[in-house]
Amino acid sequence: MREKDVLNFSIKKKTVIDEDAVYGIAGDWADGLNIDLAETEHKAKGDLFIKWEGEKKQSHYVKSIYTIELGIEGRTPVEIVKDGKKKKMTKATVKIKIASKILTDYDEKWEDTEFRKKYEKFHDKFIVGAHVKKHKKEIETWTAQLFDAYKEVLDVEV
Repeated sequence: MREKDVLNFSIKKKTVIDEDAVYGIAGDWADGLNIDLAETEHKAKGDLFIKWEGEKKQSHYVKSIYTIELGIEGRTPVEIVKDGKKKKMTKATVKIKIASKILTDYDEKWEDTEFRKKYEKFHDKFIVGAHVKKHKKEIETWTAQLFDAYKEVLDVEV
């Protein structure tokens, strides 16, 4: 089993947000891509911190792994007028971290002997290299899509 980082993104912005909209982004993204996503941490005393972890079996040999952290600090309720309607929002500093990884041989078929462990490196590079690269590109695309969704709701230009 070999695990490699694919992409890491982070955003920090002081802004006015719709907390429900920001919270729902990760779940909507994961649902649209059939990624198994679970909330693994949730702290809501004053500041809010949520951590999600997800994974998707890309093939019989490749799995993608995702970690998403959302922090909302210094939360202050505000009311804004948007399109002539009052809306309750939150003024806060929002921190988001997104990390994706690629995992090969996730069912550890190559782990039973030292020879097979060494052969796995050769196998990954020369035998299934194109297959792994194809899935790595998909993981990059999906991770960037999630990052773009957060940038859009936070109105961030990078």
